[in-house]
Amino acid sequence: MVLITKSAVIAIAAAVKETCISIYMPTHVAGQETRQDPIRLKNRLDSARQQLLSLGHDADWIDDILAPANHLLDDTQYEFWEHQGQGLAIFIGESFFQHYRVDYSLPEQSIVGDRFHITPLLPVLHQVNRMLLLSLSQNEAQLYDISPGNIKPFSVDGMPSSLEEALKYDDPEKQLQYHSQGAPTPNYHGQGVGTTDENQKEQIQRYCQKLDHAICNEASANDALPLVLAGVDFVQDIFRSVSKYPNLVASGISGNSETEAPGYLQQEARSLLEPRSQVAIREAWNTYEQMTGSDKIANQLGDILVAAHRGQVDTLFLDPEHPQWGEYDPQTAEVERHEQAHPKSNDLLNLAAIAVLGNSGVVYTKPMAKDTPAAAILRYPLYADQATSAAVRS
Repeated sequence: MVLITKSAVIAIAAAVKETCISIYMPTHVAGQETRQDPIRLKNRLDSARQQLLSLGHDADWIDDILAPANHLLDDTQYEFWEHQGQGLAIFIGESFFQHYRVDYSLPEQSIVGDRFHITPLLPVLHQVNRMLLLSLSQNEAQLYDISPGNIKPFSVDGMPSSLEEALKYDDPEKQLQYHSQGAPTPNYHGQGVGTTDENQKEQIQRYCQKLDHAICNEASANDALPLVLAGVDFVQDIFRSVSKYPNLVASGISGNSETEAPGYLQQEARSLLEPRSQVAIREAWNTYEQMTGSDKIANQLGDILVAAHRGQVDTLFLDPEHPQWGEYDPQTAEVERHEQAHPKSNDLLNLAAIAVLGNSGVVYTKPMAKDTPAAAILRYPLYADQATSAAVRS
């Protein structure tokens, strides 16, 4: 069962199909409650089926498009249901079927449209649900994969497990000299301890380069997860000086990580990263508020939809708890609002988010006032004059 990632959310947002079915539901990690989850999915699929029928689709065609999801209800799929997170997201289209584990609770929704519904997944773009931790010393290098409630060793091809292993095939003469000095001494325990031995420092640099190269190769094949370092400051500093890893966390966990329990390292790593998303949202919202009264912000949904589809939105704020049902025509910039969802409705906030992401903008979720469910910072003013803006909004 694949955990949803930022790249997956962006790919789903970019998908365009004649029929897009988005299903969200809470799930259970373990226990008797997991038996309720297939029943919950059956109800979500029944809801999607009714929506498709109301749109005039043939019953046999509906059976075909829903078949992969219905297969998850088979008695043979017990392993699928035993390896869930707190939420399940399923996306179905013609010749398209993807499902993801989400490590936070999701609402129960079945939504049919011509684009996938992504607003429940927007927190994934900014929340750190998964990270890597490198416990680093001269005696031992161990990479860990950290996800909510779990830490486990993570194997990477070509990554040395110690300084001695990293350098055993390099410069035989230097290695002979190194071992004659009683390597791998001196060890560095605690903060602020270092060495003036330039040969020793050069060897640690080469060791760190090999570690970094292996981890960077892993990052190029997958999302570059945040990487937290744990170890004495001296060795951390050397790693940072040579590292090319694209998402290396600025602060690390100081001390001799060899003696620390994985649970402690997990807790410390999460404490370093959890404030990241909230700080980013707060700073972006402060920028929006400071621009109040300028022509480079928008808080009318019609204006935001126009700007989003033109690629003018730099940052979008929306509240997924308050969907705005209706239809939007990008060609005419006409917005039709619906008091409640019906088969031909789209969540206008969802359409705006998809357009912003497609134009390399940033989307944040945050609580918003009911009469202002979205706000945006623009790259440049939306309209040349206020009369045009008023005409579009009317």
